[in-house]
Amino acid sequence: EYCKNMESYYRKHVMNVIPASISLSSVNVNMLDKVVSSAFASGLASGTVQLIILSFSVPLKEAVRKRLISSSPADNLLKVQRVEKERGVLTSAEIKALMAVLSAHNDDMTALAVKLALATGMRSGELRALTRDNISLSCVKDSDGRHLSALTVDKSIAPYSGIKCTKNRKARTVLIDDTLASELVCRASGDVVFPGKRSKYLTATALRSGFYSFLNEIGIDERVRTERNLSFHSLRHTFNTLLSDENINVEERLLALGHSSQKVNIRYDHVSVAK
Repeated sequence: EYCKNMESYYRKHVMNVIPASISLSSVNVNMLDKVVSSAFASGLASGTVQLIILSFSVPLKEAVRKRLISSSPADNLLKVQRVEKERGVLTSAEIKALMAVLSAHNDDMTALAVKLALATGMRSGELRALTRDNISLSCVKDSDGRHLSALTVDKSIAPYSGIKCTKNRKARTVLIDDTLASELVCRASGDVVFPGKRSKYLTATALRSGFYSFLNEIGIDERVRTERNLSFHSLRHTFNTLLSDENINVEERLLALGHSSQKVNIRYDHVSVAK
């Protein structure tokens, strides 16, 4: 997955600046500077530019190790500081409006996936890899006597590697409303909860496009979405912020979202969704 992504960055952002015909020993820092400048000029975020730099600096380092060149010109590049734009989250009013839209699209599997993301904070890849055997119906009762179902998150799906482990390589269990769990099981196609129209699993593109169309219906168009930095991953940030609003301690939030450290979780904690 990593190698394929690096190759993609290289082909898209480096090969159009540095021709493939040039010899390895002829590559210099001025050429690499041009790649970086071109990336920034096209409006790419600093984090993406850092990945582009990795796509050529790692191979150059390997070339030095193999003594194909004596030194790497990438070592003389100015350091790019990563500046992350804060991820946007939905307000409580927007969540209510979105839930109403999702209910109106009850036959749409992407609507059900968005609903589950709001209820669990699951990543896109985790949602799309979900299978029936991950769901245990009516196995828990809460303090009010309501039945809850357990959902085991133990795998994810990625473009190149297919089904793989979760990001932190650990399985986690989240509790969801019994009605939602039953709907997931009933709507599943075979073993897969969210099947694709042309593939076994729902694609990330289809899920993202569906989510954006639902946002459009509640008045969040592409311009507003871009300004607020809202994406499908914002549902995960929104879920964590909802837990924080309910005074759920950070240890429990780490377990619910599958985060390995408080440092990571802090980035998912935003101003209260009620504001």
